[in-house]
Amino acid sequence: GTAASRSHHVSEQPGYLYQMTQGGLITITPTAGTTTTLDVTFPLPFAVKPYVLIGYHGGSPGTGGSQVRPPGAYNESTTGFTAAVYRGNTTSTELVWLAILPWGMV
Repeated sequence: GTAASRSHHVSEQPGYLYQMTQGGLITITPTAGTTTTLDVTFPLPFAVKPYVLIGYHGGSPGTGGSQVRPPGAYNESTTGFTAAVYRGNTTSTELVWLAILPWGMV
């Protein structure tokens, strides 16, 4: 499969929020029946390792009888993470991610 990072957003709020949250959209075109991954680099490094939340963005992730599993994020670090998606077909899959620091870690 192929994978491409599409866009990123860094919170523009002053103070804590600016230092605590980043997010973006990525698109992964998987190889059918396998887990396809994409290394995502944060626009700005965090001071400590953030939590990363990831989910499907728009549309129906499992149509036409395709096998779809929830997306995942792993290998989190201060500079990025690895996104993973499994599909039973090769439908291009758009994911949204949010990285946020634990409270009090700024």
